[in-house]
Amino acid sequence: KATPVHYASCISLLGAAGQWEQAVQLLKRMTRIDGIVPDERILLATMRALQFSNKWAESLDILDTSRDVFMVNPSSQMYLCALSTLISCRQYHRLKSILEELEDEHPQAARPCV
Repeated sequence: KATPVHYASCISLLGAAGQWEQAVQLLKRMTRIDGIVPDERILLATMRALQFSNKWAESLDILDTSRDVFMVNPSSQMYLCALSTLISCRQYHRLKSILEELEDEHPQAARPCV
């Protein structure tokens, strides 16, 4: 039987191969068919798979729904992945709201290194 580690690995490989749609389908399958609730590692792997294909809206959707749908508080790494995706896709006007959320949720991560 597949474990969360297997799913995270497969999602990462699909993302690296540019198969973002299949990565998202695998995320849906794991909950619907196998009854595995995604953790932060799996959601981050999915966001990175989306990042490889410049799918910023889908990546933000995972960030936005992680708490309500998957009961996972977004990690600082998830926020940073979303920010990186937005920058890569030149969605600069969306950065401020994500930065504000990051600062609210993870104040230490939002502080510049001194």
